[in-house]
Amino acid sequence: MNVMPGGALRVAKTTIGGNLENGGTVQMNSEGGNR
Repeated sequence: MNVMPGGALRVAKTTIGGNLENGGTVQMNSEGGNR
């Protein structure tokens, strides 16, 4: 993941950080389960 360009890193950060900051436990659980 660290090798990916800034764009991908930004997207991942927005998804993970956004879910954590927004307290999206359900969303995080769903995305984490898929991975």
